[in-house]
Amino acid sequence: MSDLFTTAPIGIFLEKTAETHPDHEFIVFPDLEIRWSFVIFNERVDRLARGLLHIGITPGDHVGIWANNLPDWLTFFFATAKIGAVLVPLNTFFKRRDVEYVIADSDIKALVFIDHFRNSNYREILLELIPEMTDSVPGQLKMSVFWAASAPPKPVSSLDAWKEEQYNDSFFSDNVWKR
Repeated sequence: MSDLFTTAPIGIFLEKTAETHPDHEFIVFPDLEIRWSFVIFNERVDRLARGLLHIGITPGDHVGIWANNLPDWLTFFFATAKIGAVLVPLNTFFKRRDVEYVIADSDIKALVFIDHFRNSNYREILLELIPEMTDSVPGQLKMSVFWAASAPPKPVSSLDAWKEEQYNDSFFSDNVWKR
């Protein structure tokens, strides 16, 4: 029972648990027929962490995620923690005004999102806020400034946006995931 409590960083805790209990199930999503053991999940986390580093996410960078409860939401959580980035979750019920404020105020360098959830079309909302997305390649959108209507312009070093093509392996852009 004592191994459930630790002062180790979450990434190290995952590594050690994958070593000591490699075949124990960590994530189970019956509706998606997903059952990931600690070792499989840790491998996914490491692959995503390498991809985030590859696109320029560094320790201390703020990375947003706008998605519902999907298995790779946790992958993203652990991967950002392993590289020292700050995860900025966006509430799945946010509307345009809320997203506009968070993007302008949170200093996010990258944003991962699914296309829609329930009655909210995230892609449409983001296209209104960031028209440059229309002609951009997922994972390669660069902007110099983003601002909310109620806030002064604020520099953003880069804002990378991904889209969900389909849920098979993950909802992350290939240039992040395939590292």
